[in-house]
Amino acid sequence: MILLIEQNDELTRAALMDGDRLCELYYEKKTAASKVGQIIVGRIRTIMPGNFAFIDIGPGKNAFANLPSNHGLKQGQPLLVQVQKDATSSKGAYVKQDINVKGRLVILHKHRRVRWVFPIKLRTKKKIAA
Repeated sequence: MILLIEQNDELTRAALMDGDRLCELYYEKKTAASKVGQIIVGRIRTIMPGNFAFIDIGPGKNAFANLPSNHGLKQGQPLLVQVQKDATSSKGAYVKQDINVKGRLVILHKHRRVRWVFPIKLRTKKKIAA
Protein backbone atom coordinates (compact mmCIF):
# COMPACT_ATOMS: atom_id res chain seq x y z
CA MET A 1 0.00 0.00 0.00
CA ILE A 2 1.17 3.49 -0.89
CA LEU A 3 -0.15 6.82 0.43
CA LEU A 4 0.12 9.69 -2.06
CA ILE A 5 -0.40 13.27 -0.85
CA GLU A 6 -0.68 16.41 -2.99
CA GLN A 7 -0.97 19.93 -1.56
CA ASN A 8 -1.38 23.33 -3.19
CA ASP A 9 -2.79 26.70 -2.12
CA GLU A 10 -6.41 25.64 -2.66
CA LEU A 11 -6.60 21.88 -2.06
CA THR A 12 -5.03 18.92 -0.22
CA ARG A 13 -5.58 15.43 -1.68
CA ALA A 14 -4.59 12.07 -0.27
CA ALA A 15 -4.91 8.78 -2.13
CA LEU A 16 -4.34 5.28 -0.77
CA MET A 17 -3.15 2.96 -3.55
CA ASP A 18 -2.81 -0.83 -3.58
CA GLY A 19 -0.60 -1.43 -6.59
CA ASP A 20 -2.46 0.17 -9.52
CA ARG A 21 -5.80 0.13 -7.68
CA LEU A 22 -7.18 3.22 -5.87
CA CYS A 23 -8.50 2.11 -2.46
CA GLU A 24 -9.40 5.44 -0.86
CA LEU A 25 -9.37 9.12 -1.86
CA TYR A 26 -9.66 12.09 0.48
CA TYR A 27 -9.63 15.80 -0.34
CA GLU A 28 -10.04 19.01 1.59
CA LYS A 29 -10.49 22.54 0.25
CA LYS A 30 -8.63 25.27 2.09
CA THR A 31 -10.90 28.15 2.97
CA ALA A 32 -10.27 31.27 4.98
CA ALA A 33 -12.20 31.71 8.20
CA SER A 34 -15.51 33.47 7.72
CA LYS A 35 -15.80 37.08 8.85
CA VAL A 36 -19.61 37.10 8.78
CA GLY A 37 -20.94 38.66 11.98
CA GLN A 38 -17.69 40.39 12.90
CA ILE A 39 -18.00 44.03 13.95
CA ILE A 40 -15.17 46.13 12.53
CA VAL A 41 -14.16 49.79 12.56
CA GLY A 42 -13.41 50.47 8.91
CA ARG A 43 -12.42 53.61 7.05
CA ILE A 44 -14.41 55.02 4.14
CA ARG A 45 -12.24 54.90 1.01
CA THR A 46 -14.71 55.95 -1.69
CA ILE A 47 -18.27 57.28 -1.63
CA MET A 48 -20.08 56.61 -4.89
CA PRO A 49 -23.17 58.30 -6.33
CA GLY A 50 -26.31 56.34 -5.42
CA ASN A 51 -25.55 56.14 -1.69
CA PHE A 52 -23.02 53.35 -1.53
CA ALA A 53 -19.39 53.27 -0.42
CA PHE A 54 -16.26 51.16 -0.36
CA ILE A 55 -14.91 50.65 3.15
CA ASP A 56 -11.37 49.54 4.07
CA ILE A 57 -11.79 46.79 6.69
CA GLY A 58 -8.31 45.27 6.45
CA PRO A 59 -6.30 43.15 4.01
CA GLY A 60 -7.93 42.25 0.72
CA LYS A 61 -10.50 44.08 -1.34
CA ASN A 62 -12.45 46.98 0.15
CA ALA A 63 -15.89 46.08 1.51
CA PHE A 64 -19.11 47.36 -0.08
CA ALA A 65 -21.81 49.14 1.96
CA ASN A 66 -25.16 50.73 1.15
CA LEU A 67 -25.52 54.10 2.86
CA PRO A 68 -28.73 55.80 3.96
CA SER A 69 -29.74 58.89 1.99
CA ASN A 70 -28.42 62.13 3.52
CA HIS A 71 -25.74 60.11 5.31
CA GLY A 72 -23.36 63.03 5.90
CA LEU A 73 -20.30 60.77 5.75
CA LYS A 74 -16.97 61.80 4.23
CA GLN A 75 -14.06 59.98 2.64
CA GLY A 76 -11.44 58.91 5.23
CA GLN A 77 -13.95 58.87 8.10
CA PRO A 78 -14.00 55.82 10.41
CA LEU A 79 -17.20 53.78 10.31
CA LEU A 80 -18.45 50.95 12.54
CA VAL A 81 -19.78 48.11 10.35
CA GLN A 82 -20.77 44.45 10.62
CA VAL A 83 -19.82 41.91 7.93
CA GLN A 84 -22.93 40.40 6.30
CA LYS A 85 -21.29 38.43 3.46
CA ASP A 86 -17.68 37.28 3.02
CA ALA A 87 -15.47 38.48 0.20
CA THR A 88 -15.14 36.35 -2.93
CA SER A 89 -12.27 36.15 -5.39
CA SER A 90 -13.79 38.95 -7.47
CA LYS A 91 -15.67 41.08 -4.91
CA GLY A 92 -15.05 42.53 -1.47
CA ALA A 93 -17.16 41.73 1.59
CA TYR A 94 -20.66 43.20 2.04
CA VAL A 95 -21.05 45.20 5.26
CA LYS A 96 -23.87 47.10 6.98
CA GLN A 97 -24.00 49.91 9.50
CA ASP A 98 -26.98 48.19 11.17
CA ILE A 99 -25.16 46.29 13.92
CA ASN A 100 -26.86 43.40 15.72
CA VAL A 101 -25.52 40.94 18.26
CA LYS A 102 -27.36 37.65 18.59
CA GLY A 103 -27.33 35.58 21.73
CA ARG A 104 -29.21 32.51 22.84
CA LEU A 105 -32.19 34.41 24.25
CA VAL A 106 -31.72 38.01 23.11
CA ILE A 107 -30.87 39.99 20.00
CA LEU A 108 -29.40 43.48 20.46
CA HIS A 109 -29.74 46.00 17.63
CA LYS A 110 -27.83 49.28 17.43
CA HIS A 111 -30.35 52.15 17.71
CA ARG A 112 -33.24 49.77 18.41
CA ARG A 113 -34.88 48.29 21.44
CA VAL A 114 -33.88 44.92 22.81
CA ARG A 115 -35.80 42.13 21.11
CA TRP A 116 -36.40 38.99 23.12
CA VAL A 117 -36.37 35.76 21.17
CA PHE A 118 -37.00 32.29 22.53
CA PRO A 119 -35.48 29.79 20.08
CA ILE A 120 -36.06 26.94 22.51
CA LYS A 121 -39.61 25.65 22.43
CA LEU A 122 -41.10 25.95 25.89
CA ARG A 123 -43.09 22.87 26.82
CA THR A 124 -45.84 22.70 29.39
CA LYS A 125 -45.85 19.88 31.89
CA LYS A 126 -48.78 17.55 31.56
CA LYS A 127 -50.67 16.69 34.69
CA ILE A 128 -50.43 13.03 35.57
CA ALA A 129 -53.68 11.53 36.84
CA ALA A 130 -53.22 9.60 40.05
